Amino acid sequence: MRDKNLPDVRLREALEDFSRTLTARPGMARSAILGQAQALMEWKKTSGLMGIFTSPPRLVTATLDDGIGQGLAMIHCLADLAGVFLIPLGLMQAPETIITECRRRQPDFLGLTVLHFDTEELLCDHIIPQLPAIVRVIAGGPVFSAMDEETLAAKPYRVFNHAGDFLGFLLRLADQGRSE
Repeated sequence: MRDKNLPDVRLREALEDFSRTLTARPGMARSAILGQAQALMEWKKTSGLMGIFTSPPRLVTATLDDGIGQGLAMIHCLADLAGVFLIPLGLMQAPETIITECRRRQPDFLGLTVLHFDTEELLCDHIIPQLPAIVRVIAGGPVFSAMDEETLAAKPYRVFNHAGDFLGFLLRLADQGRSE
């Protein structure tokens, strides 16, 4: 009998297909992405599947300057689908709250949406230097669309502005966990 807590090949294949679809259609409407993700989530729950990770990573999420949170909703949906352990702090969080919670909870990742350039500077100059060394930062948001590849590559975090890129990252992360 198969352990329900082990990564499931069927879920992995479904997420790979979904990632390929998202990558092939980068302009896909948010509602269509969330609709397909919700259908996959229902199948995952009905099948009794947990996720694609042997040991799920912990992801703290928040926004600093986004009061609507569409990016966070997408992150939460895809991360939950993959079986990531989510710790949502919410919208419009103070930098000190984010730093304190990352120190207290020691997540693997901090996921943020960033709308404005001054917030991106705050992230680089104030927040990241105060995070525990184990916390890797991932971000997304419109501010990054204005940055070229070279500028983004020099940042102390990873940027995922498309759902397919983020889902692909989660799939690669699960692969790394299995090979360690």
